[in-house]
Amino acid sequence: MQMEKGRLGQFFLVIGLISLVIFITTNQVDNPTYGFFIAGLALSLLGGFIMFQDRKPPAPTARFQAYRKMRQKQADRRAKKKTRREEKDKKHKR
Repeated sequence: MQMEKGRLGQFFLVIGLISLVIFITTNQVDNPTYGFFIAGLALSLLGGFIMFQDRKPPAPTARFQAYRKMRQKQADRRAKKKTRREEKDKKHKR
């Protein structure tokens, strides 16, 4: 059975956070157990690393689609203008 890395990372992160909460409660009663702190910190960091390691970038949303189109048109116009100017300069140099 194949397990997703993100799920395994979430598991370690939750167990690490629970260990940190246990450490905080033992610290409040003046009997800190540093093993819970070290384990909680290590598991939280490991879980966060595993969880975010293979994260895929989010799919583009349609929220700013009109703005993207407008910027792309501007970039295309600038590129056309630049090529026309370069062609014009080549003709004048001859």
